[in-house]
Amino acid sequence: MRPRRITQELGRTLRGAAAFLQHLSARQDLDVAIGLLVAESSVAKKGERNDYRLRIANATCAPRSLFVAISLGVANAPERPEDRYAHFTTSLTVRPATSTTLTLRYDWIDEARFCVDGTVLQPEGSWRGTGGMPNLYAVTATLQDTEGRRLDELTVYQTLAE
Repeated sequence: MRPRRITQELGRTLRGAAAFLQHLSARQDLDVAIGLLVAESSVAKKGERNDYRLRIANATCAPRSLFVAISLGVANAPERPEDRYAHFTTSLTVRPATSTTLTLRYDWIDEARFCVDGTVLQPEGSWRGTGGMPNLYAVTATLQDTEGRRLDELTVYQTLAE
């Protein structure tokens, strides 16, 4: 490895370590958060059911009403409308001092359903673009409070096959 490249990598490592230490020292209470986001498989197939499971934890002493959005789009692509494939939203209430499982069942064509602790729900909001070509996709779950403030966000990556 060239000395210049080593210096660049060392600088990047030191900046990352400094950011990590700053994050550790920051006071941020996470009363409600996404504890898990998992895709059923590393490869999705159009026309077949693909499950995306979230575990939402509420560490408070009161129920929390929340809004969840799940977006699917081409990974590492610039923000272009043709790279955003689908977006689904729902609301739910998480009981105090517990967690709730939310699953999105989507066939990558037109069939989308949420399942909350065994109850099947239609998405409250949805949008689907015209893309959906085989590629690597980012599946992002965003958790918001009732005022629209973002509380947490997680992303998993999945290949869409033909």
